[in-house]
Amino acid sequence: MSGLGCVPALDTADNKLYCGSSQRINVYDCHAESVTARIAVQDDPVAVAWSATANKVYVSFDNYWSGVMVIDCRTDSVLKFIPISGGAQELCMRGTGDKVYFGGDHLLGVIDVATDSLVHVIHLPDSPTWLALNPVMDRLIIQDWWDGTFVLDCAGDTMVDSLPYNVARFGGLDVRTNRLYLFLSFDALCTIDMETGLVLDTLMTGHVSSMALDTSDNKAYVLMDEYPYYNDTVWVVDADSGGVLRTLQTQEYTTCRAIWNPLMNKVYVGADVPPPGVEDIPSAEARIANGGPTILSHLPPGAVAFDAMGRRVTRARAGVYFIAVGGERSAVSVRKVVIQH
Repeated sequence: MSGLGCVPALDTADNKLYCGSSQRINVYDCHAESVTARIAVQDDPVAVAWSATANKVYVSFDNYWSGVMVIDCRTDSVLKFIPISGGAQELCMRGTGDKVYFGGDHLLGVIDVATDSLVHVIHLPDSPTWLALNPVMDRLIIQDWWDGTFVLDCAGDTMVDSLPYNVARFGGLDVRTNRLYLFLSFDALCTIDMETGLVLDTLMTGHVSSMALDTSDNKAYVLMDEYPYYNDTVWVVDADSGGVLRTLQTQEYTTCRAIWNPLMNKVYVGADVPPPGVEDIPSAEARIANGGPTILSHLPPGAVAFDAMGRRVTRARAGVYFIAVGGERSAVSVRKVVIQH
């Protein structure tokens, strides 16, 4: 399954994974290991957040002048669209499941899950690049682009603290130890004690795009997005010591997203270019046996397409192409794909 390019959400009540791809939300049954529904949406999804109390997911889009879509997880159907002036991109659900926080254009917004309405807007110096919840302390951690990292008290929706960590990417939060993992702009994994605010450890890693934290085994699965690691490597890191336990080779290019399922004790990693074989799609006629070309809805980022005559294609319409990453057409890097719009 491809389509973990946006921030996915796990519905632990039904053991389903909601992840976005081009103008749709894919619903993946983690027990059956198959896609059970595809929900058409108006734009490319950026983030998905699940409410355990209401059993609904909220979807933001790659358009700052859009809004948030609400989906009923029982029927996998759209309930409502909430327009947001200033847009919504990053999403984070409060631990109690009654509020959805979103980051927009120089703002932090709050949606009430019971009424699916916008109830509060907090203006910020810049636009949030990520949001993370500390359920132990009921605090929201906000990375506000170049302007710092702030802490919001979710009970009163008021700013209570700031952290001296700038231009960081969220890694994960271990609720058992109350430790926050951040990837700093100078390519380091930083472990922070949320009670004291002190840095416990710093591990030089390289440029990281995402991390999935397995809190049962206290391991971090780290995705790199710089050469030579971004194309096929997932690092497995001991979350206590920061040491690398092993590296896993994936079959193709990994995206910037990974998520851990505590029910299955599995980590799901999105692929920009899925491996050769069958991709789950509605039309049975479009399925291709293992070893055949890969079916895609659009070209992955960084890929260069060629037609059967070896001519470079700038706008790939529906059809058969050969793609290469980085523009180098060699026998090792070229792969045959079918583009279906």
